[in-house]
Amino acid sequence: MPPKRKRQVEESHHPHSLRLDERRNSKLCELQPTEKILVTTTNSRSTVQIGVHSLSSTTITANPRTFRLSLIPKSVAECSFLEYLGGLECNTGVPTGNILGFSFAPYITWYVATVTFREEPVAFKECHHNKKVYVHLPYKLDERRTVITVDCDFHGLTPLFNPSSSSTQVKFDVVAVSGLSSHAFGSWRSREQYHMMWLRDILPLDFPNFRVFIWGYDSDLNKSTATSSISDFSKRLLLSVYGARCEGEENDIHRPIIFVGHSLGGLVIKQALVEAAQSSSKNVHTILESCIGVFLFGVPNKGLNNENLLSLAKGKNTADFVGSLKEGSELLRSLHAAFRCCYQDYLKACFVVSFYETEDTKSVIEASDGKWKREGKPIRMVTLESATSFMPTEDEHNKIPIASDHSNLVKFTGRDDQNYLAVRSKMKEMIQGFKDYETKPENPAASGMFVFCKVNTSCNDARPSTPKI
Repeated sequence: MPPKRKRQVEESHHPHSLRLDERRNSKLCELQPTEKILVTTTNSRSTVQIGVHSLSSTTITANPRTFRLSLIPKSVAECSFLEYLGGLECNTGVPTGNILGFSFAPYITWYVATVTFREEPVAFKECHHNKKVYVHLPYKLDERRTVITVDCDFHGLTPLFNPSSSSTQVKFDVVAVSGLSSHAFGSWRSREQYHMMWLRDILPLDFPNFRVFIWGYDSDLNKSTATSSISDFSKRLLLSVYGARCEGEENDIHRPIIFVGHSLGGLVIKQALVEAAQSSSKNVHTILESCIGVFLFGVPNKGLNNENLLSLAKGKNTADFVGSLKEGSELLRSLHAAFRCCYQDYLKACFVVSFYETEDTKSVIEASDGKWKREGKPIRMVTLESATSFMPTEDEHNKIPIASDHSNLVKFTGRDDQNYLAVRSKMKEMIQGFKDYETKPENPAASGMFVFCKVNTSCNDARPSTPKI
């Protein structure tokens, strides 16, 4: 075995860096028996570089998967867990620099990690869609040898970043919801750097006081046997978000929240806000009252071009669901009417930005092997009018074009991606507007809750119920 080596990691050696939540002045993280990475602190924040100088040792798997690891005990240190993951056995042995992407964040009473490997460990290979893997932690890491859960579906809420240093407190919650037939994690990651996912790896660099979540649900049109509706999804979203916010300090449920939605995810968010407005639960209502921003990417408020999807879904349980998303859909008209009342009552000060596609998207077809593939004729999935009709009225300067097709709207390539910089700019504008509002002596924000306006009960009785699909 070659001698161990210490390496001072520099940001320029790798496409992106990953933050450690356990802030330390200096710490040696032993990723593998033959490789050590020195973690140094800059401005009270630790950064660690993963997989440096190891491109020749192991070939990156095409489209490497990202796994979610849950139920990690609070007694386990992040650096120790990272070392454990780096030492897992693969088919080729223990590859050097095998971790390409990583996050580690508290959730309820445990930690949740996300990890992208250069080569998948043997212990994780049996993890597939709807099939979890259960792994005993080694004794040296956890004396109780706790069983952690490994999955690749990412259903429900997944924390990606949570600032833990005393100098950086959580000021805002971000919840991102992916779209139709999507993956909660994969939908947001770069096609060029497949292990880089901007909500995990980039957003915290620019907004270190954000706590970032993604929320996943079964919206697979081909394989799903469920008969869910937008309303079903939105109710589960509200329950997940409130559950995560009520676990912290008392004022966590009143922390400002920002929703990010792509395609169908934006409709789920829209319906969730309507559900919260109509709810008799004070706890659920706080989510609506705390919503200060909604960032939307190609959301089909007035429907989408679903002709080819209708033919593919014919005879499946998802056929009615697909039909409800067509242009001019009665479901979407009803949802828009209900949201108009919700907006007038609660969200007039909410900062809403709508990003829309400027390129056509290859339609989905069924290939000769029976798989659905995006190889059909190009179509405009969501029109400009549909994508910018989230609210009754939207400011023109908050209707932002993105030179992309529908599928790639949220797959930013890096921190210098012009589309990401547009999102970053609008988020800074939103935060500044919130701060300006918060400092006004006549508003109720000083009490810890960001309430936009008084309830206008005149619209309550007129709210149409949103039919299920």
